[in-house]
Amino acid sequence: MSLNQFLNRRMLRRARQNLDGRSMDQIGTLCLLSAAAVCFGGMLSGQVFLWIAAFGLAILGMGAHVLSPHVEARRLVNQARQLAALGRLRQALLCTNRAIALVPDLTSAFVVRSALYAGIGQLDMAVDDAEHAVRLSPRHPEARLARARMYSRYGLHEDAILDLQVGLDEQPDWAAGYLECAYLYVRLQEPEKALEALQSLQKRVRAVPSRYEAYLLAGWICEEKLKDLEGALNAYNRAIALQPERRTGYARRAALYTARGDRLQAAEDWLRAAKCPAQAFERARSAWLRAVCYSKRYALTRETADWQLWRQALEVSAREDAEPFAKRARAMLRLMTEIRPTAFPPRPSLYLN
Repeated sequence: MSLNQFLNRRMLRRARQNLDGRSMDQIGTLCLLSAAAVCFGGMLSGQVFLWIAAFGLAILGMGAHVLSPHVEARRLVNQARQLAALGRLRQALLCTNRAIALVPDLTSAFVVRSALYAGIGQLDMAVDDAEHAVRLSPRHPEARLARARMYSRYGLHEDAILDLQVGLDEQPDWAAGYLECAYLYVRLQEPEKALEALQSLQKRVRAVPSRYEAYLLAGWICEEKLKDLEGALNAYNRAIALQPERRTGYARRAALYTARGDRLQAAEDWLRAAKCPAQAFERARSAWLRAVCYSKRYALTRETADWQLWRQALEVSAREDAEPFAKRARAMLRLMTEIRPTAFPPRPSLYLN
């Protein structure tokens, strides 16, 4: 791909992100006015190509006006998703209501609104929206997922799996469908089938984050449900190999090493976890997570250096993290310095692996 092609694609992507219904209306009006002007010029000059240009501009203008509510509705749905990610569910709900008022048959709006209703505890309305989304798009994976989650809330796990299978038949590389199936099989006390669903994900899905989550879930199933520590360790190793910059894999493996009595290996993994860069979803608590990792390592090593790193991470968390985590950090710092000042750190001790 040439530099010009890359820049053009990037500009088009930004244009789509910034486009809304008002912009489409303005584009449509501009095209219609331009069509009128060109048509007038064609009448004066008698040139055929001006008539053709005017006809094309008129078609573009009318198309822009027709597409305007759809563009605005999709923008509102995306905005609702962003607001929901920030926990502003009521505002997100207003966005989906406006989107449905503009385009009453927009499946994605009903899917998002179903999740929002469930988030605020209005389950009956959430079920109605999920059912309506499936009626609008019977084979749409996201619509099937919305209804499957409603079924699961009421204990209808088998019906939920049937819905997910329809979505997977329509989109064989649908990572969310495989993961949801695995969770449902765990609830049905069928861990072997859950592992089969995760293996299907590994075969058909290429997205690395989805495969990482699948390996973590497989490791948890092996560890907690099947008591297969070697299988769990193998799954965690594969997850870490996929995304060595993410701390969750190291944390899971460290806990497994601790359960096996491999304290040295566990301490090393907690150190790796502490040094991992913060992911986008961890930024509000990055220093707190680092402090947790150092505290876990200190519990294994009892070394003064680890205690100091733990304390430093807490001090950063108290200054920079979001308030809930900063509050926890300040409480732990008070425990270290005021309540039990002689208990931190104890004398370093040696241990056998």
